Amino acid sequence: MRVTLINTDKKEFELTAISELTLIQGIGAACDAASISFYDERSMGEILKVEIYIGDRLVFNGFCDTQHETRQGDGYSVYIYARSSACILVDSKSQPFSFNKPSARQLFVSYARDKGFHYALPEIICNDMYEVSIGTSCFGAINNFVSLMTGKEIYADAKNFIRLREESDNIKTLDSLRLISLTKIINRSEPLKIIHYKKTLSDSYNIHAMSRLADRIDICREDYINLNSLPQWQRDFTAGQRLKRSFNSYKIAKATISGWCDDNIGQRFSCCAPEHLDDYALTEKKYCFNASGETTVLTLKKRIETEEITYVD
Repeated sequence: MRVTLINTDKKEFELTAISELTLIQGIGAACDAASISFYDERSMGEILKVEIYIGDRLVFNGFCDTQHETRQGDGYSVYIYARSSACILVDSKSQPFSFNKPSARQLFVSYARDKGFHYALPEIICNDMYEVSIGTSCFGAINNFVSLMTGKEIYADAKNFIRLREESDNIKTLDSLRLISLTKIINRSEPLKIIHYKKTLSDSYNIHAMSRLADRIDICREDYINLNSLPQWQRDFTAGQRLKRSFNSYKIAKATISGWCDDNIGQRFSCCAPEHLDDYALTEKKYCFNASGETTVLTLKKRIETEEITYVD
């Protein structure tokens, strides 16, 4: 593991006395996050950029949000918190606009290209209107569109390519990793059985999206949503996605392994021992380096078929 800092004067510093480093990557957060504590005899000035390498591979490319520097003896004790380069898109508000039959590429050109990012998404096209409302971030303007069209999110990799979060086609085995511990979790507090919704101002909530899985395992939670303000093409899709996402944390596993896990978010895993896991997708990696060594905690989500049906009263 190697860490390079670049200050506002464009001077580079490679750290040699890191006491603790944590790097978190995962679905649901637009930015990766890194926190680093270290000691150095030099005052590095105001830190602008942070780069983290595992071997020769760049795994984190970001900007310093917070820097604490304490003079101790002949040197400095420093703490840095940084977010990955996607923070540029997250922190910048988009210009509100109504797009007629837009594509993901058009939204990328409007909101990300001039900020130093590169396009690596598939061609995603809408045949209707898409509204970017006031207050939406540049990241949200692109991600909301892609999510509505595909049900998947976007992310910016360490080389500033905007890509689609996708689960892998292959399934790897956790048994092949340097597994230290494995915890299985069942969370019944979030899944929904039924979403009742209406699509026009005058309608009652007479359209229903129901999970037959939830019904079978005796989950009774219900919700009501008004989709009148959304474009017609988004309404049924929005209800279905909300039902599916309520199962995101239903069955998860946390695997602690020795060292760094090189697998990408979305990689699917199974496991035979010490516990049986069948087709769980990697949703978060939390890498920790300290005096005790290097470990990575993998959060894996069971891929759930909600068995959704939609009906009208």
